[in-house]
Amino acid sequence: MVYPKLIAIASGKGGVGKSTVAVNLAYALKRRGVRVGIVDADIYGPSIPRMLGGDGDLRPLALCPGQPGFLRPAMAHGIAYISVALLSRPDLGGGRVSMVRAPVATSLVRSFIQEVVWECDLLLVDFPPGTGDIQIALLQSFLFSGALLVSTPQQVALEDVDKAAQMFCALELPILGLVENMASYQGSRLFGDEGALLDLAKRYRTSRLASLPLDPEISRSADAGLPLHRWRPSSETSAILEPVAEALLVSAEADALPRVELLEQGSELMLFWEGGEISRYSVRRLQENCPCIVCQEKRGRGNLAIVSDLMALSWERVGRYGISLEFSSGCSKGTYSYSLLQHSSFSSASF
Repeated sequence: MVYPKLIAIASGKGGVGKSTVAVNLAYALKRRGVRVGIVDADIYGPSIPRMLGGDGDLRPLALCPGQPGFLRPAMAHGIAYISVALLSRPDLGGGRVSMVRAPVATSLVRSFIQEVVWECDLLLVDFPPGTGDIQIALLQSFLFSGALLVSTPQQVALEDVDKAAQMFCALELPILGLVENMASYQGSRLFGDEGALLDLAKRYRTSRLASLPLDPEISRSADAGLPLHRWRPSSETSAILEPVAEALLVSAEADALPRVELLEQGSELMLFWEGGEISRYSVRRLQENCPCIVCQEKRGRGNLAIVSDLMALSWERVGRYGISLEFSSGCSKGTYSYSLLQHSSFSSASF
């Protein structure tokens, strides 16, 4: 299935206004003519339906006609969205506590992307706090264009944002920028100066895209179920997010990963890198250096046997991180990062 372009809205920290930023960015994108949707990936504390619930065109989740097993997303303010809160509405806040273990929560969030008919150009995925199962599964299962980080300026929040940034870097997802939220009130800084946040942006080779004040109208508009621009069309706070929307559009268009091909009946792998470089790999050599734990243990014991007619039967992307190969030997668990492949010593040719 072809999915819309995906952008993670994340922080690692709860309570910093990440969902508020996601909703208002989505509306700014919609006003530019972009067909936009939001996936509320916070199973335990969903808030997107409450923030969008003040529109008369809101419709409940329903099966999509002509596509058995697929859901049609809810719509509000011209924004498509889905959330676990819609499954137990009263009313749009969810009502019941989500007491589910991580595997169930992870499967549910995956289905929010895989089993929903998204007629969108861009899908904002509102990540839950932390760096656990749901976050990793999303990043490994889907091809994200990048991540936008949201934080308040105090050190206790930035420490968690730093952990989220480390996660994205480990999985080779570009950090598109930082949005500083609740930075000031009536011109005075509230929770710390901007130095630590700017240092964090510099460390990850990104920039602060916006600095939002503590604006009571944001809270009122969210409680009313309206994006801030609809609540107060002349809002200066809403206007601050306009350049961020533009930056996300540019980043989504600059989404490039190497093209991958299997050659010679699956005995060779070829990668076509952005910029024109081409790398060619022996599938046998790749199996000999397979990073999965089973092959590592066999190599350590000296009994990793490679059959003479070994082939790669198929390949698939693992998020933006790399690719996995299914070998005719039965091994299919190893993930080869693009970084490893681009700089590996087991490339048989690079030109």
